[in-house]
Amino acid sequence: LELLCSFVKPGGHLAVSTNFYEGQDLKTWWYLKDPSHVVFYNQKTFEHVAREHAFFMIYCDSPHVLMKKNI
Repeated sequence: LELLCSFVKPGGHLAVSTNFYEGQDLKTWWYLKDPSHVVFYNQKTFEHVAREHAFFMIYCDSPHVLMKKNI
């Protein structure tokens, strides 16, 4: 995410689509078995990313996140 954030210019947007991990039983959570996912995020993760990389959170509700980089 840090690398992606570095590509966004001030005033630009970053959109992410991922199901959030919210305490699901990892033994039965189907998303864990998806080989394209190697890291799992939740809302607090994206709030932290927004703060650390000068973004304004527009929308954050699994599975969609939309942030705008501050000018």
